[in-house]
Amino acid sequence: MSQFIGEPYWIDPTGLKFDAKFSKFNEPKSAVKYDALKRQIEQDGQNTPILVRGGLIGDGVHRCKVARELGRHVLAIEVKEDMPDKEYIRLCNRDTMVGRNHSATVQAIMAYKMTVEFEYSDAEARADIGLKDRRAIGYVRTISASKYDRIYNILDTLAKGDAVTIGEYAPTRSIEVAKRNVAKIEEAELLGDDPLNNEELAISYSDLIKTETATDQFWQMQGYITDHATKLKIIQLLNVVYNIDK
Repeated sequence: MSQFIGEPYWIDPTGLKFDAKFSKFNEPKSAVKYDALKRQIEQDGQNTPILVRGGLIGDGVHRCKVARELGRHVLAIEVKEDMPDKEYIRLCNRDTMVGRNHSATVQAIMAYKMTVEFEYSDAEARADIGLKDRRAIGYVRTISASKYDRIYNILDTLAKGDAVTIGEYAPTRSIEVAKRNVAKIEEAELLGDDPLNNEELAISYSDLIKTETATDQFWQMQGYITDHATKLKIIQLLNVVYNIDK
């Protein structure tokens, strides 16, 4: 059974209303790419209809804008109003997600949003977005859960393809590096200025230990810490609180 209602039709683009939940995934094109699309439509016409569900447009932001600028109608087609959101977002993005030359970081953020807003599994989101790194959605998820995402506006900045500066670390466009920098700041905050004399820190460690031994916890953390003196302080603290040498 067809997922569409009727045949494509032409509609005046003036005053069309978009469903932001879906159309926001159709992020703005660069000026160069937009001009190329406009020239293509002006010369060859619009080949792909925009999608309409329940009177709202789900995709085609740029095609509608071009049609308005050219003084033309826009080609549209209705989808069934009861089409599930997960199926509709996939249909809206069938020609945009994988086909665009997104960075791995932007792909990871888009894929994460698919899991949050449309109940995609990580595997489904990676497939639809074309994301190859199996760990990248996890990096985004970790950053999203951190207070530092809001402090430094990390994900919103990276989603635009811009570099983000986190604390005193160098600007980066990499979701993996951003996640690592957030982890460093969180660990520095946890350790404080003098972990050996910080009773509250010891209590925090007691709450945070999730692995079988404190030794495991240390070896998970130490890879992010380059200062040798800080590593020694952590070892000493864990020896006092957890007797990890016994």
